[in-house]
Amino acid sequence: MHERYFYLADVVSIIYAFYFPRLFYIPVIMQLCSAPYFIHSQVVNLAYVAFPVLVITLITLADLVLTLYPSISLPYSFHLYRYEDTMDEHK
Repeated sequence: MHERYFYLADVVSIIYAFYFPRLFYIPVIMQLCSAPYFIHSQVVNLAYVAFPVLVITLITLADLVLTLYPSISLPYSFHLYRYEDTMDEHK
């Protein structure tokens, strides 16, 4: 199953990092989670590999929502680091 779906996820995560460099860790984590499938060896339980994929999916979803709806305000503790915020500081 990984061969059909996760190759695309690996490629899209790398493209995502080029568009949003502040989230460079997304493709790194995705590649590390894909490693057991590439080497055809189960080093760790795949349930443990699925958890980081869930986390980066939630981070990406939150970034998408904040990009589409910039008027949504989050508590500071949940605020993702955004490039636009750093540009406001330099003005």
